[in-house]
Amino acid sequence: MITPTRTSSPRPSRRGEPRRDAGWYFELLRGAGASPEVWRTIYHHPLAGAEAVVEWFRSTGLRPYLDPLDPEMREGFLDAYREAVARAYPALSDGTILLPFPRLFLLARV
Repeated sequence: MITPTRTSSPRPSRRGEPRRDAGWYFELLRGAGASPEVWRTIYHHPLAGAEAVVEWFRSTGLRPYLDPLDPEMREGFLDAYREAVARAYPALSDGTILLPFPRLFLLARV
């Protein structure tokens, strides 16, 4: 969600760290002599609308994007992000958004 907003909003380019898939970690651990287990789980966090989703990520995942921006650009970015969240995660009848929160777990037996 952040990446499309990042590319459509005015802000300097900063990110580009690779995200690895489960197979990459599996091979890394197996190559180190371990017997790996790798699995992915998606948690669904109930949040009170798009604004709550923005606040959830504001102090963590959004910080690298917000910190270099001046206040006006920051608000523009957050407005675009809020709109993208509302489109991507339709609210339930009571306004709640079930935010999917994927996690990759690794276990290595040596």
